[in-house]
Amino acid sequence: MQKNALAALAVVALVALAGCSAMSGGDGQPYETPVNGSQMEAQHASALEDAGSFTYHLSVNALSGETTSTTQDLTAKVDLDSGAYALSTSSAFGDVTVYADGNGTAYTRINSSTGVLYRQGSALDVDATQFSRLGAENLTERANVTYEGTTTLDGETVHTYVAHVNASAGADASGSVGDLSAEASANATARFDVRPDGLVKRVHYTVHTSQGSVDVTMRYTDVGSTDPTPSWLDAARANASASSSAAN
Repeated sequence: MQKNALAALAVVALVALAGCSAMSGGDGQPYETPVNGSQMEAQHASALEDAGSFTYHLSVNALSGETTSTTQDLTAKVDLDSGAYALSTSSAFGDVTVYADGNGTAYTRINSSTGVLYRQGSALDVDATQFSRLGAENLTERANVTYEGTTTLDGETVHTYVAHVNASAGADASGSVGDLSAEASANATARFDVRPDGLVKRVHYTVHTSQGSVDVTMRYTDVGSTDPTPSWLDAARANASASSSAAN
């Protein structure tokens, strides 16, 4: 899949999710009618802040036509109290982990077929709080949302809400997706598994257009028990110190 097409599909996914609306509530449910995206974001972020730390998982699979697919997985271990995080993913250069200590210092570790490389600094411009965000602030009234009861996820009870969205309901949707401007509609289904305190343990959504599809899963695990400090931090610091001495 070409990069611009993948980016366009990803934007469609976000536009489609902007169709999720007020969720029907009831006794024991975390969301009572009416609930909007800002309320969902606030409750979710508040629960994570109370816990102090968590591990964030993101998996994206994009399919173009019937043969070309792109998959990306990302994991971030986050400590909101200190602002530190360790983000790991794969790239063309190898497996990459970026550790930021929350005080302005960051290290990058690249593990490739030729060995392990450390460098001080990060190419990322993010902070720990960004991993708390669902991207749900702009939820509107364009979705048919149903409550599907409770289930167990990671040993915890969660309430499940399912939203069926058609992005064509928004006049701005087609104008926001670049190469897909001629695509009048994109159908999406979103599933939210939510703890009673409002923390969204898992979000899974799929978006389908005539050009392809995007399948995205976001999960929050080890809530309250995550330590982002990587085992290789001392080696990275030593490498940075040695590089600094050599430069002088």
